[in-house]
Amino acid sequence: MFCFRILDVLWLMVLAACAVVCADEPGPTLKELVQKESEGRAARSYLAGHTEFQPNKTKTRNLLTISWFISKYGNSVWLYHITDDGSFLNGRDVYDWALQASSQTILPPNDLKRLKVLLSALPQSNAEPPIERTVLVSFQSGDKWRTETYDAAALPEAFEKVLLIVGERSETKDRHKKKAAIKDLP
Repeated sequence: MFCFRILDVLWLMVLAACAVVCADEPGPTLKELVQKESEGRAARSYLAGHTEFQPNKTKTRNLLTISWFISKYGNSVWLYHITDDGSFLNGRDVYDWALQASSQTILPPNDLKRLKVLLSALPQSNAEPPIERTVLVSFQSGDKWRTETYDAAALPEAFEKVLLIVGERSETKDRHKKKAAIKDLP
């Protein structure tokens, strides 16, 4: 039979309350996370994948790379990667583990052309959301390679149009329903 003192029960209640409060706390920003030694390893790796040119056998250039972080630890993202020839890869990338639920395709020429126009219209951003709401977007805009950080809770309209072309993942489409529900609240 278990026997607990009142002090033990109170201490357990305090620990449980702290765990609930900490679970609701937002994670660090991307900038904060990459500065942490071991905790930032995954975020630094994703950031390194946002370079302009990655030489390979076909000599294609990167056109668009999106890392949509999905955890407060920065160790997994919804990954979108498109090269200038229209090669398109997307999936759930779990750092140091696997690319899951992925697909590869070629964007149709008309979609690729529309995408290039839209990329130059993406706005600059100074957003520093918590990592679980961070959408890191790197892209070719004219002759410049740009990287912007957007907040998944307030994505720019031009970026929403980019998602329409590349095909937003089913896992992130729920956010539209949530936004609509919030707008409908009295």
